[in-house]
Amino acid sequence: MVFGALMVLRIGFGVVAGIEASLDLVCGPMVSMVLGLLTVILWILLMIKAYQHELFRVPIAAPIADGIAGK
Repeated sequence: MVFGALMVLRIGFGVVAGIEASLDLVCGPMVSMVLGLLTVILWILLMIKAYQHELFRVPIAAPIADGIAGK
């Protein structure tokens, strides 16, 4: 759930960055880089928590995933 949402955001901002590049703006690529950095940090954090057998619920994604799973 988390990485699917991050991927959708990165694709969306990639499209916006492409449009902004034609207008000579630099905001889009910076947002894309921040999302990439957030993805890597979250990926490492969740791997560590899984290795330690700890339950870690990402605040925004957990309720959405529970709703999809029917819990």
